[in-house]
Amino acid sequence: MVLFDYEIAPSNINGLGVFTKEKIKKGTVVFKSSKTLDLELTKEEFNKLSIEEQKEFIHYGYLDKISNTYKLDFDTSLRFLNYSEHGNIYQDKDHKETYLVAKKDIEIGEEVTFDYLEVMEKSWFDLEFNKNIE
Repeated sequence: MVLFDYEIAPSNINGLGVFTKEKIKKGTVVFKSSKTLDLELTKEEFNKLSIEEQKEFIHYGYLDKISNTYKLDFDTSLRFLNYSEHGNIYQDKDHKETYLVAKKDIEIGEEVTFDYLEVMEKSWFDLEFNKNIE
């Protein structure tokens, strides 16, 4: 669940992105997962899905290397959260559930970005984005 006012708009990074409509101070929690709404699967549960379901999950979800589970967020706005090696939010590893926190002050109109590799296995990233990054 996104915890700040935002809009989805064209991005210079890729397609559409999430842009804040309010100033966000460093250390502010900007997203938290919902055990009620979000889907979390063990590797065994994921492997029981059909190939078509796995492909859909790979496109919209991710393998969280912190919890070692497959996650699919109910909040579809996160699907527009673009990758940046120098993202301005990060996952707080001190929480069992997913919490995304501002790494720095984020100004009104600034795109909110995330380094997916903080939580996503590189092989999963490569599979979804067909990239080979170091």
